Amino acid sequence: MQDTHKKTCVKVNAYVDERIAPVVEAMSKLPDIVTEYSCEDNRADASEGVPRAYITFNFRDERNNWKDLGNICNTLAKTIKEYRHAELHIRWKEGKPTGIFEFNAEDAYWLTMAMNGFCRDMDHIKCGN
Repeated sequence: MQDTHKKTCVKVNAYVDERIAPVVEAMSKLPDIVTEYSCEDNRADASEGVPRAYITFNFRDERNNWKDLGNICNTLAKTIKEYRHAELHIRWKEGKPTGIFEFNAEDAYWLTMAMNGFCRDMDHIKCGN
């Protein structure tokens, strides 16, 4: 049976690790993106001794397109380019390409500010509220 109901993405309350919650919230404002999983990892980066965090994300719709996800990662990479501990990559996960944003959890405030500024400054991109 085919589902004929039109779907829409809504913001819901979810429990995420406190330190990285603002980054998760900022990512959810990016157009067409939904965050899936996040964690303020308990392990530390071996070379720097800092806690690493990650957020996985994908499209709000059923898109399964590497190229579009790559474009989103490229745009986000330009926004956070000043943060040497931030990394973006795409992996095949659970049958689809998935974006992964890894960063130094101690940079959460600055990364949030960069992403929020990106949304405010980009008038050709409609960011969510």
